[in-house]
Amino acid sequence: MEFVEAYRSFWKNYFNFKGRATRSEFWFVVVWNMIIGIVLGLGLSLSFVGTAFSLVALGNGFSANVIFTILFGGLLVIYGLASFIPCLSLAVRRCRDTGLSGWWYIGLYITNLLIVALSGGGIWLVISFLVNLAIFIISVLPTDQFSKTPKA
Repeated sequence: MEFVEAYRSFWKNYFNFKGRATRSEFWFVVVWNMIIGIVLGLGLSLSFVGTAFSLVALGNGFSANVIFTILFGGLLVIYGLASFIPCLSLAVRRCRDTGLSGWWYIGLYITNLLIVALSGGGIWLVISFLVNLAIFIISVLPTDQFSKTPKA
């Protein structure tokens, strides 16, 4: 699957938790989401800096920079919310492609959320890192790595 085609497939399979997603399909979407996140995050950061400078220089907090902050921040939140379900379904399909059940990914994801939400640091940060590492390793495994009958 090619770069642009993978991103189109990502949005077409919004609620598709069945089937499989190849490594290239998965990682092309990760790259797309990183590019979009970096562009929106950079715009948000620059608008924050502009707002801070206008506060210092003018003593006035409202300027065009505030509008850009709201715009880029809003776009970042909207994109994050809109892409949450398709990211989840893509990760589940990627997990299934390795031969594991999609529930492995869901379980690891929920475990990590609980650790981050309830922990105060220390050993829990190490456990969270290990859970994230397991998710990463699953995402880079070849097709049918855990299947009893590998693909020919």
